[in-house]
Amino acid sequence: MTKITDMEEWKPVPNYPSYEVSSKGRVRNVDRGRMLTPWDNACKRRRSDKCICLYKDGKRKTFYISKLVALVFNGEQPPNTDVHHKNYDNEDNSPENLEYLDTSENRADHPCTANAKPV
Repeated sequence: MTKITDMEEWKPVPNYPSYEVSSKGRVRNVDRGRMLTPWDNACKRRRSDKCICLYKDGKRKTFYISKLVALVFNGEQPPNTDVHHKNYDNEDNSPENLEYLDTSENRADHPCTANAKPV
């Protein structure tokens, strides 16, 4: 017998009515009925987060998937905070793994950036 332990929940992306984000960190276009393919966005701080482009009114905007999931499932991001992966795995964008931390706390807590020089 198959046991279902993690049901995937889908919620709409605010201000982007054609898109939904899931509790497993996936994004889909509901108008076209297809999943979007994220890509890695490596930056100067050796951080690699998955990104996705959403379109509205003919304009494209790039989002970190972690920020979309946190916004939709955990609420608005408070000022001067970052989205923090509790288990330090940037591939794990489940809502329970994401939290908002003060920017300085997030940098101090993260093993890759704790001793890094500011960019």
